[in-house]
Amino acid sequence: MGHNISSMARASTALDSYVAELGNDISYDKSLSSSRFLKTILARHAYGPLVLKIFIKPDVNLSLRPIQQRLKRERDALADLPGANTYQTLVETEKAGYLIRQWVGSNLYDRVSTQPYLGNVEKKWIAFQLLTTLRDARTLKVAHGDIKSENVLITTDLTVQLTDFSSSFKPTYLPLDDPSDFSFFFDTSSRRTCYLAPERFFASDSSLAEEKRAAAAAHREASDTERASAWAKRDGKVTEGMDVFSAGCVLAEMWTDGRTVFNLSELFAYRDGSLGLDGLLDNIDDVHVKAMISQMLSRDPEDRPHFDRILTEFRGTIFPEYFYTFLKDYITSLSEATEPREDGSGFLQRSAGVAGTRIDRLLDEWESISVHLDGKGPDEDGPALLLLNVVTSSIRNCLWPSSRLHGLQLFLNLSPNLMDEDKVDRIVPFVVELLSDEVAIVRAEACRTLVTVVESVSSITPQNSTYIPEYLLPQMRHLSTDPDVFVRATYARGLVRLADAAVLMLEMSQAAKVPKSEIEASGIVEPDYDSMLLEIQSVVEEQATTLLVDQSSNVKRSMLSSISDLCLFFGRQKSNETVLSHIMTYLNDRDWLLRLAFFDGIVGVGAFIGIRAVEEYVLPLMLQALAGEGAHGAYLGLRISGLTEVDPEEAVVARVVMALTSLASLGLLPRMRLWDVFFAVRGFLCHPNSFIRQAIRRRTDVAGTAGFIAAAARNLPPSDVWCIFYPAVRIMLQSDVLELDEDSIMSVLIPPLSRSTLAAAKNLALANSPPGFWDVRPSSTSSKASLTKAASSSSKSSETYQLKDKGISPKDERKISALREFIVKQAHASRASTSSVSNKAYRRSREATEQPARPEAQLANGEQISLGDLGVTPQTVFISPRTIGMDAQANLRRLKPHLTTGTSSRRTSFASRSNRGAIDNPLDEIRKRLAPLEPHAGARPGDAVSSEPPIYAPGQSPSDSAISSSLDLAALPRSAKKRVEQKVAPAVAAVHTTALGTTSIHDEPASGRSTPTINGPATPRGPAAPYSSSYEGQDPGVRAFLEQVDLENYREPLLDFGPKVVASQRKHPSRGKSSSSGVTMIAHLAEHTGTITSIVTSPDQVFFATASEDRSILIWDTARLERSVYSKPRLTYRLDAPVTAMCRIENQHCLAAAAEDGQLHLLRVHVVTPGASAKYGKVECLRTWQTPEPDGHITFVHHLQESTLLIVTSMSTIALLDLRTMEISARFRHPLEHGVITAVNPDKHWLVLGTELGILSLWDLRFGLLLKSWRASGAINALSTHPSKGRGLWLIAGVERKVDDSPIIEVYNIETSKLVEVYEVRSTRPSAKSVPPPEAREGIPDKAGLIAEIASGDSAFSSSAETDRAPPSSVLSLAVGQRLASMTPKEEEGGLLTSVPESKSVSHANPGYMITAGEDRVVRYWDLAKPGEGMVICGSPKEKDVVFKQAPSSTTPALFYTLPTSHRQSMDKNVSALRQPLRPHYDAISAVATVETPFSSCVISADRSGVIKVWRMEGGGKA
Repeated sequence: MGHNISSMARASTALDSYVAELGNDISYDKSLSSSRFLKTILARHAYGPLVLKIFIKPDVNLSLRPIQQRLKRERDALADLPGANTYQTLVETEKAGYLIRQWVGSNLYDRVSTQPYLGNVEKKWIAFQLLTTLRDARTLKVAHGDIKSENVLITTDLTVQLTDFSSSFKPTYLPLDDPSDFSFFFDTSSRRTCYLAPERFFASDSSLAEEKRAAAAAHREASDTERASAWAKRDGKVTEGMDVFSAGCVLAEMWTDGRTVFNLSELFAYRDGSLGLDGLLDNIDDVHVKAMISQMLSRDPEDRPHFDRILTEFRGTIFPEYFYTFLKDYITSLSEATEPREDGSGFLQRSAGVAGTRIDRLLDEWESISVHLDGKGPDEDGPALLLLNVVTSSIRNCLWPSSRLHGLQLFLNLSPNLMDEDKVDRIVPFVVELLSDEVAIVRAEACRTLVTVVESVSSITPQNSTYIPEYLLPQMRHLSTDPDVFVRATYARGLVRLADAAVLMLEMSQAAKVPKSEIEASGIVEPDYDSMLLEIQSVVEEQATTLLVDQSSNVKRSMLSSISDLCLFFGRQKSNETVLSHIMTYLNDRDWLLRLAFFDGIVGVGAFIGIRAVEEYVLPLMLQALAGEGAHGAYLGLRISGLTEVDPEEAVVARVVMALTSLASLGLLPRMRLWDVFFAVRGFLCHPNSFIRQAIRRRTDVAGTAGFIAAAARNLPPSDVWCIFYPAVRIMLQSDVLELDEDSIMSVLIPPLSRSTLAAAKNLALANSPPGFWDVRPSSTSSKASLTKAASSSSKSSETYQLKDKGISPKDERKISALREFIVKQAHASRASTSSVSNKAYRRSREATEQPARPEAQLANGEQISLGDLGVTPQTVFISPRTIGMDAQANLRRLKPHLTTGTSSRRTSFASRSNRGAIDNPLDEIRKRLAPLEPHAGARPGDAVSSEPPIYAPGQSPSDSAISSSLDLAALPRSAKKRVEQKVAPAVAAVHTTALGTTSIHDEPASGRSTPTINGPATPRGPAAPYSSSYEGQDPGVRAFLEQVDLENYREPLLDFGPKVVASQRKHPSRGKSSSSGVTMIAHLAEHTGTITSIVTSPDQVFFATASEDRSILIWDTARLERSVYSKPRLTYRLDAPVTAMCRIENQHCLAAAAEDGQLHLLRVHVVTPGASAKYGKVECLRTWQTPEPDGHITFVHHLQESTLLIVTSMSTIALLDLRTMEISARFRHPLEHGVITAVNPDKHWLVLGTELGILSLWDLRFGLLLKSWRASGAINALSTHPSKGRGLWLIAGVERKVDDSPIIEVYNIETSKLVEVYEVRSTRPSAKSVPPPEAREGIPDKAGLIAEIASGDSAFSSSAETDRAPPSSVLSLAVGQRLASMTPKEEEGGLLTSVPESKSVSHANPGYMITAGEDRVVRYWDLAKPGEGMVICGSPKEKDVVFKQAPSSTTPALFYTLPTSHRQSMDKNVSALRQPLRPHYDAISAVATVETPFSSCVISADRSGVIKVWRMEGGGKA
């Protein structure tokens, strides 16, 4: 195509009109390039996106047929070339010509700058494909003519497709002195890059220039027909050397990571020889690559190698051998085999399974593929990374779950051959995406694959050192609550491995620390080791706790499989508190496999938690599983419900014996406890189960009973072994042994009991035949003493055989005697487990009968009975009132563990005890409990109260005994339930003595268990308060119940609202005396998408909450506003409707939020501030309340005092809500004729309402009376109490403006209804006439008169100015206060007062400020004591260029206003303002508030678009 086309006139019609000419199948999407030659757009088609290049004809007579013929020949020639993406269709119309090809999402220019960046082998593979495609095209006699990085398309599997072959229609040669032709034809991206060969530019004095000029002259003299056909003639052919040079530029750009090789001027300089390649290729490390590119970029075309020579010369040096022998042909065949077939179905249906087919084939052919992998580990030049690109490009689009599973398996196969950075950057994100797959087995396999890949990472980059706690664990959090058990169990197995990998990577990043100067230069934020470790432990603890308490035993077994590693991760203290307290409850589970896993993993836990914890917590449970609680009374204090019987599963018993053997071998059993264990297990030498009896080698040297005896003998003194220990074992041996080792014992062991004899013994035990033989009585002496006595006094002559008449031989009777306790317990346990279902059916049938049940059965079933049926006489008890100074809440928390609140809890307490076996007869127990209520059973008034301390069970701490095992968790609040569930509550007995001392119980999550101080000095938290009642008994349960009744009537705040929070009074250090006042925007938060309706700060200023019409409430950390650039909320809570109002509960981290659907939610923000940074848990909904439908929805909410919440609804209803009962305690109705309530200002006993009609109304909340109403100048948008004047009786009202220079704020005296102050935003100075008169506004007419006035349109409330001009902006929100901590007056810093006219009159005024914002998007700070110190916080430069003044008039009301400053006066201020590029709001500001951060005082403003801005206030006023 000649040069004449560039100078022709072009049409200027919209591009979509040209697309419409192609029919309805193709639609316009967007423009991709604005080149003048070819307009490139992206179009949509049913088969996928298309690229359209449109040539707009400058003349309708212009024919494109010669171009079409050449392009068609090129298309046909390149049809079988896989690396060429040619134009598929060529269309010519009267207006334009169209080149249509397939769209590919990425090209080489984009891919070079996209993460993860290209690896060295990937660059080589791209270069190899590009050179191969150009070589094959040259073989087919097709030149490209315009090779650049934008024309090298890259697919997600790193396949190269060369596109836009343009030698057929673009000029070959360009003038050297006229760059317009280059810009017209080749600079389509406007980057000014020029990769054309130097010889393609000709000088004006060259022979080619003469030919061009002659052709141009002939063109002017030719006819129109000749012109139309002559412009399409070629001016020369594109040689292979030209394409080699262009390809060399593309490869140089790729190997220098996107650096432009030549622009047009640099290419001209390179052509002239004034510029070389020295500085261009210095960044390329590979000498072979540098040599190849240098040859391709030779200035002389004859020195440039051909494409085939390049591929041959650098084979084995740059391009690995497997490129030629394996990879190229395999990738080509993989693409061809997966092309959709023409089977009559739609294109999308045919191509849906392409991705899955590729992955399935890769896995099927893996054995042949793996031959080309080195197999020696990661290799930078190996094919593993290239094959990984094929897998990652297909796995997300797999249609069938089996294909996704095959893809995960391919990840594992490729992982050993990949570098660690590639595993993290390329495998992990794709596996994380499959964690949310809809198929459970895919989610589980993705979890397993992820854990395996992460564990294999042995080195990490600084950028990825914290990706596990910050990315992986949050993304995997949902797996702990996945609905599928298999997924949760898989995650449970891998959680600890992930945690260990996270700690390992954190340690590696710390070990590879670079100097601080290098870190700052690189821009990498180095994580703090301690804080990151705490964050990892916190996340893992949360998810581990969720999995430890999972309902499925399979998940618990998975946790037990790695429980020792979990303990090692947590440390000893947290393992005792978190891990041990949860896994001990597993022994109550009915699944014997779970109990088996418990004893299999308890050895590792015991080795970590230490010998003392094993002795106090673990060993009692293991002995109970062997012989029940009757064997050793020393462990009665730690019994758990469900372990009163021996485990009926022999596999569990065998595992217990093996665990005891391991503990003894590790030295974790104290010497005195070895005797107790031996006493319990010695009889198992006769057990028929070989796993229980003899040594069983498994993964480690774990043995049975014989192994335990050998291990115990090694840990005891020889005198004890042969004098006490050996005689007890000798009766089980056929002969004496020289050493008590496993082999010696097993070689002389007597034959075990047969199964039939053991079954007969169990039947006899159930029948108690013969009587007395099966009685198991606990010994009053120690196990060692019992064995010593038996060894010294036993003789065979005194033995009596009681089972001889039952068909049991004397030898078997001796064995049964040794196993007697075990046989009895197992027989009863087996019968109980087999008859549990029938017992439940029997109880249901008995309840259905008409015969009333006995009181004992009613108590056992948790039913209510009359005390008269039990023979108990009720007693009336009088309680004296408590003084107000008593801290009743602390006492109520102290009594919670002893009480079961609620009727249902008191009904079921005795039934739950009887089910555990602690109480044989519930009737006897309740009579004992109620006996002190009888007059004859009570203590005499003269009796002295015993001061003896309470008696605790052996091995039990006082704090343990303070918690009753009958505590009803269902009746406790959530916070108390969580604390109680952390420890297993032991059963204790009641003692009729009084313990003197104090108990301290805290609500903080970081606090430990409470520890009473017996007989210690009392430390009262408040003034002593007398408490007494007429009850004279000594029963502690009754006394606790009576005291609870007293405390509940005292009406302290609810416990589930959390601990009390002290209001923050922060004083920030001055930033220097010379610093002037200023405002700095420190945060721009754009998480909300709707209008911000409320901003609420916590009492201690730790956080602030924002509510929006997008149905969300966001919690923001104030400390992070300045300490770090963090624009994300810490917590989020969502409602079902837009949030209309929100307030805080005073002295609590609690919020009350109302929505448009009538719902009111009471929320608690779980946050702890142990140090400099706060730790956030969650936002918990404590309770909800629904407004009655006639009242509408809540528009305002405020916490008045204690448990009273003031709410105002859209139907003008005023109500007081009791937070205890969630019921309305008082309800008033505001007159509807006053208009919709738009603003509320509450106080403790009174309330002021403002309406859209401009009426202010004063209510008395104590009596529900509307005291008075008066008018304002316009609709009321905001109300607040004046912070410094009027002694709390001045009311600030934000009013709607009707005309310019009218008030935006009016201040009224509530007592007199007089207007006392006016605040205006003025453009001119006020005159004396502009000040409002001091007379009071006219009163409010009655209802009929008000309605008539509104209907006639004569009311002051109606819109009288009906003009087209929009009304002036008004204030929508305001915030007031006494003083901002960082806005310290200068006189307090030793400075001088600013010389302003009003300084004398206000120098001694009370401090105070007011912040207003509204429709004008300006935030103004009004200093109420020194009006001249006001400022504009947010606004345009013009709006900031104002001064704050007070009118000198002494009349009432006082006028305060802003006035634009002159240029001379504001020059300095404008300069300082320009130094602070503060972005203003772009929508009306709907809410404003203040907050004290740890570093400064801040103003928060929020607008209707959902944007929140935080402004830091500095200095002590204007300089």
